Amino acid sequence: MVAKRNWFLRKVWRTIHTHNMLSRGERVVVAVSGGGDSVAMVVALSKLAPSLGIELVVAHLNHQLRASAREDQAFVYELGRKLSLAVDTQELPPELLAGSNVEARARAFRYAYLHEVARRFHCAKVATGHTRDDQAETILLRLLRGATLRGLRGILPVRGDGVIRPLIDCSRWEARQFLLELGVPWREDESNRDTRFLRNHLRAVLMPEITAVQPRFASVAARLATAAREGVEAWETLVRERLQAIQTPRGALELTGLRQLQPYWRKELLRLWLREQTGVVPAADLLRKLSAAVEARPQPFVPLLGRKIRGYVCTREGRLVYVPQDHATGMLLSRQWSAVTLEPGRSYSLPVGWVLEVETCLDPLEKLSKIQRGEMTALVDADALKGPLVVRPARYGDSLAPLGMRGKRKLQDVYGERRVAREQRWGRPVVEDGSAIVWVPGVVRAEHARISPNTRKAWFLRATQLPVKPTP
Repeated sequence: MVAKRNWFLRKVWRTIHTHNMLSRGERVVVAVSGGGDSVAMVVALSKLAPSLGIELVVAHLNHQLRASAREDQAFVYELGRKLSLAVDTQELPPELLAGSNVEARARAFRYAYLHEVARRFHCAKVATGHTRDDQAETILLRLLRGATLRGLRGILPVRGDGVIRPLIDCSRWEARQFLLELGVPWREDESNRDTRFLRNHLRAVLMPEITAVQPRFASVAARLATAAREGVEAWETLVRERLQAIQTPRGALELTGLRQLQPYWRKELLRLWLREQTGVVPAADLLRKLSAAVEARPQPFVPLLGRKIRGYVCTREGRLVYVPQDHATGMLLSRQWSAVTLEPGRSYSLPVGWVLEVETCLDPLEKLSKIQRGEMTALVDADALKGPLVVRPARYGDSLAPLGMRGKRKLQDVYGERRVAREQRWGRPVVEDGSAIVWVPGVVRAEHARISPNTRKAWFLRATQLPVKPTP
């Protein structure tokens, strides 16, 4: 039995060194649910820690979704104490997981918690107990959902955010045999038997049928994941070489070079470029949208409004650039600022290079005949206003009824017709009455609160755009 235990430890050791998972002197958060896989992992790592030169911290998140969840939490705490390891446990308010897609949200909270523990305990890595069987199930699940070559990489042994999988080359059976030989107990999660969840159904129903036909399916799936991972890495090396050929030292892409590429190459370059710019792997629909915008003759402008990525991709001087939403530049599109309530007799310096002056006008028709026509001034019927007049930044999705036209138009369409530069569209001032746009300085006056022969009191608005210092 000792020889078998040593064999399991050697297998974990080999996985750690093959994938360069750990370095001497590092501290590691070990995610322990109490199940057989994670318990086997923390026990194995605790035995290997002296020779690896690492320190361990046990972490457990109680989702409070099961009656036995509190018992699991107590079990993990006691296990960590017996192994002489630091233990951190936390309870997740169950209302945070109420609703649909509980598994995905629980996973997101779990990883967020693990990274928070890593920050507090100054840990460089987070270890999770995924095994070769989990790898096979993931490959099959992704095949059912329509995976690409990237998806067939399955569970990565090492992720870019410091998550490692020391048991990825071990089977679930091997992990439990290791614990049985040591006499170490583990907890069984009864929710794993609930086949209403797709992964549980796959594990309980489909996998036994597949292994009856191919007993070595887990090994076959693991080889497929390795081949896919190596293929993607080799392909990305080629893509990176092409990317470097059209990328400026400051990270922008030459638009002409992008347009000369075939659509597939262009999407791959954009995928790698956006990942390096944002730290997030862009979704396929975003890449298609951005690739189409690059190919179109008008200058590309694509807002990135995903859950993990918010910003803009646009052109400057024939180059494609990424601008984070909170990036402090002099360009109007990237400036976010708070709405300001307007009052007559005051002048407002807005944080986007605009100055707005507001005056009371008691003879609006005469004023209308004297002022210079254009989009830098506006007369507003004060009695037609439904609330306070507010100036705020233009937002993607705004719409208005342009003066002299019937029906509403999207502001982005008006921008296009008036040839407003794409980098000057979102963030510039918009004057609004309630939910109705009154005026977009320098662009368009709306029908709302327009001057009429019956107007007795009006507000005169004058806008001035100050020169914007170019971004160095």
